[in-house]
Amino acid sequence: MYKLNENQKKRINIEMLAHDHKICDTNFFETTEYKQLASEMIGTFPKYKCLNVNYKNCSKLALLNAGKYVVDKHTYGTDTRVRYVDMDSLTAELYAKFGETPKEEKYDEIIKYIDDNVDLIKVTNVPVELDMTRKRNGHAYNTWFYGRDDVQESFFKKMKPAIKKLSIEGLCNDDSKCTYVHEMYHALPNSHKGSIENLLNTEVLSIYMEKIASSELDPTRKLEKLEELTRILNTKNDIIDREHNYYNDIDELDRLRIETYILSTAIATALYDTYQKGNKEIKKEIDDSINGIFREEHTLEDVLQQYDATPERGSNIMRRHIKKLSK
Repeated sequence: MYKLNENQKKRINIEMLAHDHKICDTNFFETTEYKQLASEMIGTFPKYKCLNVNYKNCSKLALLNAGKYVVDKHTYGTDTRVRYVDMDSLTAELYAKFGETPKEEKYDEIIKYIDDNVDLIKVTNVPVELDMTRKRNGHAYNTWFYGRDDVQESFFKKMKPAIKKLSIEGLCNDDSKCTYVHEMYHALPNSHKGSIENLLNTEVLSIYMEKIASSELDPTRKLEKLEELTRILNTKNDIIDREHNYYNDIDELDRLRIETYILSTAIATALYDTYQKGNKEIKKEIDDSINGIFREEHTLEDVLQQYDATPERGSNIMRRHIKKLSK
């Protein structure tokens, strides 16, 4: 468990309360599977020489169309609307009507006002901001309207988050298309409170769908191979930070973030392996199970259990990938 100080607890509690997450105990980092993965990441994988891959640059329209193609293909008409808001405008209205530090007895009225003024729009219609001045990354920007010092925690427990924009950083190219899909699959569960129970699983669905996008948007499979390599390299860096953090100033929130990515990547790898090896019926069944999360029929954890998507199995698959890349 994470030994968070009071300030760190306050920072993370907003997200946990707003999304109805909890931090579940995991013994994954004590398992043989993780220790073998960590050993091979640190010991064997650095010998691998990365090939230069030339990405095709694309327009913003091409990026948006690619993301829409992947979402539409895998949702089969499922309602993919998310809670969207013009944050600046609505926040100004809230402050004018209820004040910047409203009293607790006003929370229900504030939340009703928010719910009455958010829009439900398709996730593929959420505004996308491109920032080519930064390194490859992406963000799904949620808003909670009030800060942790402005209201009591009971406000965040009652309210439902809304998204204000998606951000894609780095060059606009084929790789960015996968990042766009990744961020949309953050926005989707975030509009369904309680759809992901464990905070440590919050990157699973996005990484899984990023893998799906990479395999479907490039018939040459170069994009899929690069995505696999990038995720393995990112996991290697996270493992190094976790195992040798005396080189870095890493606090407990950093460790929580690092372990979230390691665990989520391993689980997403296991689920993707099941999908890729499945026939058309199995693929459609997995798609439908994931869409059931957005229909609020079950949680992500139910889907992972259904398909035996465990971090231990994912770690063993990642080790096989490392061996292939190291030859």
